[in-house]
Amino acid sequence: MPPPPKRPRAEPLSDTRRGPADEHGADLRAASFESVMDELQTVVGRLEEGELSLEESLAAFELGVRLSREGSRRLEAAERRVEALLDNGPPDADRPGGPEISSP
Repeated sequence: MPPPPKRPRAEPLSDTRRGPADEHGADLRAASFESVMDELQTVVGRLEEGELSLEESLAAFELGVRLSREGSRRLEAAERRVEALLDNGPPDADRPGGPEISSP
């Protein structure tokens, strides 16, 4: 059985050599959660390499903070949605003929 196809690499949201991409018009909120997390991982990796100048490191760190905050914001929103579903039950549970949920 062949291995599963690799997930395509997301286009980077930034180039720490030039500065954060969002200063050039890219909107972090328009990017997928996965792209935000991939970019954060890339930024952290570049910072850990220790090859950036002070200015590049500061720009990368600033972008990393923005990416981290955006990722956290999205996770918190997803958590609120899950909690609302658990508190209120499934959307169709109260309607006659709605889906039945059985316990394992």
